[in-house]
Amino acid sequence: MRAPGPRMALQVLALSGLACSPVAPADGEPKFSVDTTQEEVVLPVRGDRAGFKIVGRLASPHGMRQLVLVGGGTEQEIAPGGWNLPACGARSEVAGADLDAIAVCWNALLGGDPSVDRMPLPREGLALLCRYRSADGALGPPLNVGFEAPTWLRTVGEDPQGTFVVEMLRDGNGTFFGRPSPGDGLYRVRLSGGAAGSPVLVQAR
Repeated sequence: MRAPGPRMALQVLALSGLACSPVAPADGEPKFSVDTTQEEVVLPVRGDRAGFKIVGRLASPHGMRQLVLVGGGTEQEIAPGGWNLPACGARSEVAGADLDAIAVCWNALLGGDPSVDRMPLPREGLALLCRYRSADGALGPPLNVGFEAPTWLRTVGEDPQGTFVVEMLRDGNGTFFGRPSPGDGLYRVRLSGGAAGSPVLVQAR
């Protein structure tokens, strides 16, 4: 995978369903913006037929969002109000240990001063977090399935055995602009029974 230019970077992030989108830099520094126009961003849970959905609720006028899993007559908080980007989720439909379980993953911007109403830049800290909801409704703790370097969520799905597969893009710069850092590329990690494996490199940048 060659290092994408500004146009390709925009396409990668758009395909990833990210709300934090870079604008091509005019002065060498990419500019980021976050959606503050929608009170709620509603996303489906892939493979689900029971009406579950992930809701990102605006928690501040500057773009912080709370993430909630809604379905089955209940609401479960996935993440409290913070610099959370829209989540991706999937439900396992294959007979096995994860049948009817749900995995929800999202990016959280961690940098900057949390008391300042300014969206942190991805290069200041970008975590990839996942939570596992068992078939009986028990919600596990957040798991950091990415790297110390900025790691963008791409998709959440399942393999033929019904194990959840999280696809991610590691980018040391956090922006997809500029030259790649050692270790950057497309990775996949498996998530089963509330535990995550180690990321496996699929394609280097």
